[in-house]
Formats: sequence, C-alpha cells, structure tokens
Amino acid sequence: MFPNPQDALPLPDRPDLEQYRKLAKDLVKACKSGSREIAVWADRWMAALLGGSDQRRISRAASQVEDFALRTLTRPERHCVLADAQFVLARSHGFVSWPGFSTHLDALARSDTETAAFEAAADAIVRGEETTLRQLLRRHPDMAGSTSRASCSIAAYRWTRIPATAKRRSSTQCSVVTSKSSGYSWSAGLARGCGTSTVM
Repeated sequence: MFPNPQDALPLPDRPDLEQYRKLAKDLVKACKSGSREIAVWADRWMAALLGGSDQRRISRAASQVEDFALRTLTRPERHCVLADAQFVLARSHGFVSWPGFSTHLDALARSDTETAAFEAAADAIVRGEETTLRQLLRRHPDMAGSTSRASCSIAAYRWTRIPATAKRRSSTQCSVVTSKSSGYSWSAGLARGCGTSTVM
C-alpha cells in the first residue's frame, strides 16, 4: 500500500515550503471539484516532480498519489480538509507528518543547518562530487561514520530520494553519511565493494 518507504517521492532540488503550501491548497480545490480533478492534480504534480523519469514511473507515481489522496481526502467524516492534503504531500515524500515535513524544508532553506549539510552531502554522493563531499565532511564531522575499508564505505541515505539513473551511477560512490535530525526514516544505503546496507 502506498506510500511504502521504497515508493516515497524524491524532493525537488530546491524544495520550497510555500510551493508545497500552495500545492496542498490546490489539492483541496481539486478535491472539492471531484475525484477526476484529483487525478489531474496528481498527474500534473508528478510530471513536474519526476520530469526526468520515464513515463511509466511518472504514471505509476501519479496513480499511487491519486489513490492515496482519494482515500485520505474523501472520507465522509473529513472531506477535502487542508490538513489532510498537507498530510498527503508529507507522506508522499516519506515523512510521518506535515509538521515534520515543513520543519525539514525550513532546515533545508537555511544552509547552516545539519539537515541542509546532510542533503548537500547526499547530493554530492549521487553526483560523484568527491571534493564537495570531503569539504562538507570537514565542516560537519558529525556526519561522517567509520569506514569498513580504506576505499569502501556506506552512504546511509533514503534510497528513494535518488532517481533510478542516479542509483546506478551512485553505486560506484563511496562515503559514510548519517543524520540524527533529518526527519527521514532511513531505509537503505549506497555502497561500493561492500554490498548495500539497510539502516532503520
């Protein structure tokens, strides 16, 4: 059942809390117009969010988001409520609640937070930017864990945050990164030479 951790949607490169608030209001408006409009809303959001993905992935994600939104927003006792629309967005990205999601986005917007540094480190791993990763780890030593071999370590990160094409690229990258306050529930990792690790 959606959203499973492996189905959680990636965040855009520069997630903006105000855009997510507007997206939630748009979902409420779509809900009030009927289930067909929720489908249109989900299709539009997935096309924008997953634009670089193959059409099958976009369609699957849109269908899952649509089904989840319908179940959440069209209950007889709570119909088309903004808090429920915000919950749909947060859960779609793998967060437990809207407050946790919005706190995470606020932290990302400020470059001096551990959350922003962690996201930058994970992006550096995905892109293969070793110099950037080393600089971030020097500035934020708490993110670094121990390596099991000199040339091999595991980047503990939410696997669903990374597009499939980047997963193939990043499987050759190497570093340990963990986070205490990111708001994510860790579900998998990246590795080279030592397999894949699951961190809960």
